[in-house]
Amino acid sequence: MSDFLRLVRLMRPYWGWLALSAFLASVTVLANAALLATAGWFITAMGLAGVAGASINYFTPAAMIRAFAILRTVSRYAERVISHEATLRVLAGLRVWLYKKLEPLAPGALATNRAADLSTRLQGDVDRLEQVFLRFISPVAVALFCGILLVAFTALWSLDFAIVLALLLVASGLLLPLTVERYGRSDARHVALGSVETNIALTDTVEGLADLQTYGVFDQAARRVNVVADKVVVANWRLARNSGVATAGIGLAAQLAVIAALFILIPHFERDSLPGPDLAMLTLLAIAAFEAVMPIPAAVLTLSATLASARRIFALADTEPMVKEPSRPKPLPGDMTLQFDDVSFRYPGQVRAALRDVSLTLAPGKRIGVVGPSGSGKSTLLKALTGSRQPEAGSVEINGIELYGSYDQLCRDIGYVPQDDILHLPLTVRDALLFGAELRFPEGSTEVERSQRVDEVLAELELTHRQDVPIEKVSGGQRKRTSVALELLTRPGLLFLDEPTSGLDPGFERTVMELLRSLATADRAVVVVTHSLQSLELCDRVLFLAPGGTIAYFGHPEGALEHFGRTDFVDVFRDLENLPPSTWAERRGAVRPSPPIPTIAPGPASLRVPVPTQTWKRQVQILARRQVAILRADRQNLAFLIGSVIVPAILILLLMEANTLDLDQTVPVVPRNILGAIVVAAVAIGAANSIREIVKELPIYLRERAIGLQRSAYLTSKVLVLGALTCAQVVVLVIITTLRSGGPDRANLLLIPHIELIFDVMLTGVAAVSLGLVLSTLVSSSEKAMALIPVVFVVQWLFSGAALDLQAKPVLREVAMVTSANWGMAAAASSVDEHQLSRSCSYVSDASNSSSYDDDPYSSDPYAASGASTEDAKEQARLDALPTCDARWKSGIGPWLFSVLALLALSVAPIAAADRLLARKEPLEAQRAPDWPFEWGRRAPAP
Repeated sequence: MSDFLRLVRLMRPYWGWLALSAFLASVTVLANAALLATAGWFITAMGLAGVAGASINYFTPAAMIRAFAILRTVSRYAERVISHEATLRVLAGLRVWLYKKLEPLAPGALATNRAADLSTRLQGDVDRLEQVFLRFISPVAVALFCGILLVAFTALWSLDFAIVLALLLVASGLLLPLTVERYGRSDARHVALGSVETNIALTDTVEGLADLQTYGVFDQAARRVNVVADKVVVANWRLARNSGVATAGIGLAAQLAVIAALFILIPHFERDSLPGPDLAMLTLLAIAAFEAVMPIPAAVLTLSATLASARRIFALADTEPMVKEPSRPKPLPGDMTLQFDDVSFRYPGQVRAALRDVSLTLAPGKRIGVVGPSGSGKSTLLKALTGSRQPEAGSVEINGIELYGSYDQLCRDIGYVPQDDILHLPLTVRDALLFGAELRFPEGSTEVERSQRVDEVLAELELTHRQDVPIEKVSGGQRKRTSVALELLTRPGLLFLDEPTSGLDPGFERTVMELLRSLATADRAVVVVTHSLQSLELCDRVLFLAPGGTIAYFGHPEGALEHFGRTDFVDVFRDLENLPPSTWAERRGAVRPSPPIPTIAPGPASLRVPVPTQTWKRQVQILARRQVAILRADRQNLAFLIGSVIVPAILILLLMEANTLDLDQTVPVVPRNILGAIVVAAVAIGAANSIREIVKELPIYLRERAIGLQRSAYLTSKVLVLGALTCAQVVVLVIITTLRSGGPDRANLLLIPHIELIFDVMLTGVAAVSLGLVLSTLVSSSEKAMALIPVVFVVQWLFSGAALDLQAKPVLREVAMVTSANWGMAAAASSVDEHQLSRSCSYVSDASNSSSYDDDPYSSDPYAASGASTEDAKEQARLDALPTCDARWKSGIGPWLFSVLALLALSVAPIAAADRLLARKEPLEAQRAPDWPFEWGRRAPAP
């Protein structure tokens, strides 16, 4: 199994192609089944119409038959093209992967392999790996997908027959292939290994032909080749026999399905509950269903041979090289020098430039302070320096390499501490750094390595004694140092800080600036953007920007006052704000060069963390564990989460009369209101759990996105953790609210009524979590996000169908289709059979009810059939005044599945919307980066 999973992981870059191929194969199978079933229905209907002397509209079924035939042909052709393209791409990728593994082994480590054996592994064994997808993954996926759909479709007519069909499909698609594989496993391995042995023997014979003839042993060598080849032939014959037995077994199962169809469905036909054409359609559909499982026995038989070849390839690829490369290579010679040449930038739609002809050089060991009044372009300059904003003119280079063209390679050498703390306050200082190290370090790094680096930065920033304290309880200066420590984990060569002293007391300001001075070492330069003028003398250079992004002064702090002709920096700021930008442009040539500052002598070269790559799955795991740790650490929020379930659950329980959901009881409280309250409570819980998540973490997300975090991994982790939390809350909610409800008494598909009701409300809550994430990307603060909770609650309650009779309001009814509460109400009502709870909607006789619903199962008022009569006209008028029931509320697999699928769609679609909305908040370089895991398997850099 481990070899198979390793093969699947190697195919990850081609999942898009493979999924498309499997989808087209599924379409082909389903189109063939639909063609056969429709043709059977049409022929039977025509025959019955002829016997009865009635007419029939044959245009529609004839057109459907033609459409299914065309679809089958087109999809089969497309599937062949795509599957072969996918297979060729997989084989090419596997060969490239294998060659990369072999390159460090040559020549010494490969000398122990015979040339014929090595050639066979590179050609025959790799070629055989194509069967993993073509002969196993694709057939199994198609059989599973199509089998579920066809059985579900059959269940709409007869649940008994659907169960029998499912059992026969499982027997022929699972039990029979496993049995055949057990007896044919050794033969499959003999075919794989025997083919290898035959190739080796044949190659050796041909290469040594002259020597064999010279010594007179050619006949002996030829007999050896024949013996090996004969063993392969015998093994192939046995495999063919086993495959034939399995095929016959599947054919027998198909015939048993036909017998079962006739045995189960004919009584329904005799009772006029199943039309004759439908009987023929279901019978032929059962036969067609077995086409999906027909390739599985051969797939299982070839898997053993394929895995034998895979083991040979992995054994070769896992060979240890005789000379190992160091895990952490020495850094390239040269320090990190940033060159900023004539950079200009203007925001879209703005006339005034944010930066104008700015030039500066930043070398290791230097500390540069950037100051200026509001609107002078300090933040824009910092964004350009860190790669977040690409200038419209000029260049930004690091060691002569253009920053924006090689951002993936250079971003590891850039540390950026924004003005807002990029920390999760409930976590301790050490936990925050450990999670940060996991995201930034390579996937192969060990826990010991990460912990050691965290200890180093804690000591460097004098935080060791506070490492176990929650961040929310440390002082402002220590919190800022924790933010700096997070960036120092990867030993960046360039460190940028935006207003690091903002909000700190004067004493803390000085402490933080002195700390930043100590960070400018032989291999690190520091740039600080600040409003503070108290500690400028701690900088080696200071850059004054005037409004409009013009350089007013760049040089040593001691020469700034002399240049401006002032004795106090406060007066300098007044001049910068009041004088026109042209004044500073004219003075640029008058800036006196500062005396050179000695460069700090470089010490021993430090080993920077190499550019790592992290998989999408790895990032999801890290983020999910961090989210769980935050929830556990924030006890106040945890208490709120518990209370947000208990309180509404108890209120609903108190409002609910006994036996409200019992189908045999009639109660004064309308059950739809109770169900609506449960569903909307789940919506409110799910939305409240997620509506602040993105907006409160936006600065953290943007920074982690810049260092390689995938947007999809971030959103997926949120959905997984918050969805699981919501599901746990929903379980408590439903259990409490149904304690004395007397029901539910029935289930559509999940067999246990309470489990199905919990499942319905769970899906509703998860859809609300997705909705909350979307809303969280639209607001600008957590306070505004929380203000939306009442709006969400009211809208979802009104459109749930429990409060208003939406069937009489066509426009509102259509709008309600995009709300999770409406579909959650439909699923829950179907599970408890709201139609049968007599006080829920207007009541009519069973006969007319059955007729109405069967004629149009999705009509807006299935109980409003013509011909309904009651014994008392007054009672009829009272019942007619009650709101009508939605057709989706009737118990049945069809309406329930439709509602469940709608809830799944409402869970996925908002995540796609949140992804796009979140992308708009990101820097340009992050927007261009690959994100979702199906984007051809690219991995995200994580410096």
